[in-house]
Amino acid sequence: MFAERGFEATTMQAIADLSESSIGALYNYFPDKQAVAATLRIQYSQELHAHLQRLTDESKELSVAQFAESFIDCIVNFAQERPAWLNLRAVPMRIRRDLTARTALRTSFANAFRGKNPSLSPERALLVANVAVQIVKAMRTLYGESDAKTKESVAQEFRKVLTRYLEDVLAEKIGID
Repeated sequence: MFAERGFEATTMQAIADLSESSIGALYNYFPDKQAVAATLRIQYSQELHAHLQRLTDESKELSVAQFAESFIDCIVNFAQERPAWLNLRAVPMRIRRDLTARTALRTSFANAFRGKNPSLSPERALLVANVAVQIVKAMRTLYGESDAKTKESVAQEFRKVLTRYLEDVLAEKIGID
């Protein structure tokens, strides 16, 4: 419903109707639609982190270009599987983020990058991981704002950006072209 109507147009009554529950039962679990949206955002965040963790687990088998493409594709596929995700990302709300999961994921990326270029220091690898995540966040924003015809073009441009960035960084100091 958040994907189809948007956050503002979705009402608690509509959520109750869609879930085939009474409005009173819905209010027993959620004080307002902001709480429903926050719960979904947390759930989506956990699901996405699990997908991304699988990507880092597979990273040893992937070239840098394959990793970059898979990273972007993971986000695109998730947005398609969970159409409300991008809409809910734009809703201004304070959500207590799981810093442990966020740090663990970025550390996994950093370790994957060090696996590709052992000469990277742990600090440099973590910086590269943070930059890669920010590139993907920028793609997520532009992808979410794009119409259906341009979404794939946006994803393709960011595949190029992330691939070139990672190829450049991961070739540092070890002479790989």
